[in-house]
Amino acid sequence: MGLASGPTDEQLLAGASGCILGLVGATGALMLRGWLREKALTARKRLVAVILIVAMQSVFDSLVPQVSMTAHLSGALIGFLATTLPRDRLNPSWR
Repeated sequence: MGLASGPTDEQLLAGASGCILGLVGATGALMLRGWLREKALTARKRLVAVILIVAMQSVFDSLVPQVSMTAHLSGALIGFLATTLPRDRLNPSWR
């Protein structure tokens, strides 16, 4: 039995980086909300920084085969959606 790795092999992943990228995605959602709602330029600049972080992480992930791009991008997307989808309880009149 060989230990060949390929796209169809199951692999065990460990680490907190997917969760950390989830926090980055959540931050991006908050910055997007601040930019769209308040037209805050600081929120826009930070949103650009968040997008840059995710892009740089994706480039790094594509260059290092031992790093899971799927875990990182999934974490960022889940964090973004988990922050965007719930209704805003601080300002219920805004939709």
